[in-house]
Amino acid sequence: TVKSTMLAARTGVSGPIFMRIDDARSDSAQVTISSLGLIEGGTLLRAPTRFAWTADPSDTLRLTGEIVLAMPSLMAWAGDERLRQSGKTNIATTIATNDVDCTGLAAALATADATGLCGALCLDTLCRAAISSAWSQAAATSQDMHLSISAAASAKVGTNAQPTAFTGTWAGVASSPSGSYSQFNIGGSAKGEPPK
Repeated sequence: TVKSTMLAARTGVSGPIFMRIDDARSDSAQVTISSLGLIEGGTLLRAPTRFAWTADPSDTLRLTGEIVLAMPSLMAWAGDERLRQSGKTNIATTIATNDVDCTGLAAALATADATGLCGALCLDTLCRAAISSAWSQAAATSQDMHLSISAAASAKVGTNAQPTAFTGTWAGVASSPSGSYSQFNIGGSAKGEPPK
């Protein structure tokens, strides 16, 4: 259950990518990702980076660059979000219910405990708390995912022929510098808006 949930969590980072472009120059621009797939905000995304960009006479904008994401937190968030959308709680609760069976374990331990210091409900709570704590620690470990992005989009231009917004598509290759997982491809729509 856990493995299949985490593998499926990859889809949580697929989808629209929203970015902010600042300090645009002739060949590069500062890019800040504001959301990626199901992920809102920048809590899982590392610092902004510069992307190379070009524009052709038909106002087609091409952006290329790389962003770095906090991989364990990213996958944990995406996995939890996927479970929430299917009506479940989160991965830690799923582990405690389906994989470890905290309730069954607590009942067995309570029956064997002659002291009665911690009954079945108490042991069940401790089991779930331990799994939740272990999951939080695992999700907080430091490991980065590098996402190489190429985007092509039709641009809106300002009075000085500078791109002010764009809408198009992006394709990315996610990889691990440490080689801890196989690289995979993701992609979706790309939308650039003027800074607010």
